[in-house]
Amino acid sequence: MSLANRSLTSRTLHELRQRLSQLLPGVQEAIRPTERFDALIPAEDRRRVWKNLREAGFALPELTLSSRMFLAVAVIVVAPLALLGYFFGWSYLFSLPELGLLARKITRPMAIYPPIGCQTLQEAALQLTPFRKEDYQAGLWPHEDIAGKVRLVICEAIGMPFEAVKEESRLSELID
Repeated sequence: MSLANRSLTSRTLHELRQRLSQLLPGVQEAIRPTERFDALIPAEDRRRVWKNLREAGFALPELTLSSRMFLAVAVIVVAPLALLGYFFGWSYLFSLPELGLLARKITRPMAIYPPIGCQTLQEAALQLTPFRKEDYQAGLWPHEDIAGKVRLVICEAIGMPFEAVKEESRLSELID
């Protein structure tokens, strides 16, 4: 099937795979739609590759910290402020936004994990492909791509991995 006859998501996936194969020579065989970025790109190269993809025009979200690192940083920032506030007055809490921004700036180099909803090539392609009514009417959005886009929105909203949200899942079951 020619690229012109593919769905928009398939085209985005093809472009993403091409760019990744240029950035990561020797891993072309491993670049499958279900492949996780953290398995495909070595941790020490992930920020560089992610930045290069973003500079190439892929509007990928920022990489994130591991949940353990985020929790540690949150405790390091909030605990001293809470103690200062308790013993010397709550006005110290006004410095929380500034300390939060400082912590973010310091921890950015440690952010090497793709966020929920962008952990595999398929998820990234779904996220990067805009949905327009004209494209749908032209047949460029098959049922499985639309279902994937809806699953992606749900998984981002409730903070669950994409593979945990199935097409047959009930929203009420996912939220409980």
